[in-house]
Amino acid sequence: MEEKLCVSCEEPVIDKQPPCPLSCMSPKCKAYQNNRVINARKKPIIWIIGGPGSGKSTQCEKIAKKYEFTHVSTGDVVRAEAASTSDRAKCLNTVLARGGLVPTDVVLDIVKDVMLKTMHNTKGFVIDGYPRDKNQGMAFERTIALPSVIFYFEASPENLLKRLMARKDKSSRIDDTEETIKMRIQTFLLHVQDIRNEYKGKMTKINADASPDEIFSQVSKIIDPIAENAKTANASSVHQLPTSIELP
Repeated sequence: MEEKLCVSCEEPVIDKQPPCPLSCMSPKCKAYQNNRVINARKKPIIWIIGGPGSGKSTQCEKIAKKYEFTHVSTGDVVRAEAASTSDRAKCLNTVLARGGLVPTDVVLDIVKDVMLKTMHNTKGFVIDGYPRDKNQGMAFERTIALPSVIFYFEASPENLLKRLMARKDKSSRIDDTEETIKMRIQTFLLHVQDIRNEYKGKMTKINADASPDEIFSQVSKIIDPIAENAKTANASSVHQLPTSIELP
């Protein structure tokens, strides 16, 4: 019998939500209480959803530079963890090598740590490639913050494959093989419809087949007022601080 590396590799089990055995999802249940650690009014949070090769990283870099946001790439932080000597690195490498989804709780913990470490030195966050499925989004909203805006970069599977194959020979990633690339695209398409259904009405669709400059122009029109409102909210907080402290 094949020995299993760790519990986290049991993706069908890990990804079952909610974790409560009764599955009641009552707001009175401690598992579903608001434990958010970031105020997105003051530190805007942008989710960028799109298939591998949709240009998410390029746009995230542009957004981070213009608005002085921190670019958090879920793929990069997960791969950095996989390259480490941590206890979960071996399991992460197994999941990445087969093109599967890293367990929700693992991704969330890594992303949360990065955000908290940089929270006081940034004006906001742009989260690259998050959420990968509906449960990841729900967990993020419950424990970190509600996203300020959600972008979906839509591109045809044919274009995604073409772009990824073009960069394959230049990449040192363990998951950049033709077979795994196709699996990653299929995995994304399998989960993205549930995400779109969950955030219908909150998500802005962007044509990812357009040029990078055209895409950034569309994105900026939406982020500009959000960044300005955050600037106002932060200024108000500073003005409300006491100018002196009276000692007893």
